[in-house]
Amino acid sequence: MTLKVEFRPEAEQELIQAFNWYEERNTSAADRFEDSISNLINHISKSPSIFPYLEVPIQIAVLKIFPYYVPFRVLGGKVEILGICHAKRKPGYWDDRL
Repeated sequence: MTLKVEFRPEAEQELIQAFNWYEERNTSAADRFEDSISNLINHISKSPSIFPYLEVPIQIAVLKIFPYYVPFRVLGGKVEILGICHAKRKPGYWDDRL
């Protein structure tokens, strides 16, 4: 079963900012980033239980090609995306979004 995915407003903004950063430098990289994020979100929505827990109830999915990870939680039968986080940014900066 595929779960509905909802982005926190901050996560949506981070996604836009990351895409724009890549697009300003290389449109091909921006397209690959967009595809990678889209595939990862799709995978999360179909199989959230395969992703490790950072700490209950927060799980984490990592992009393989780009230095980003996606913290999320399953809540009320849906997936809530808490952030689109750069791996070099301060860890846990998004904790207050819970």
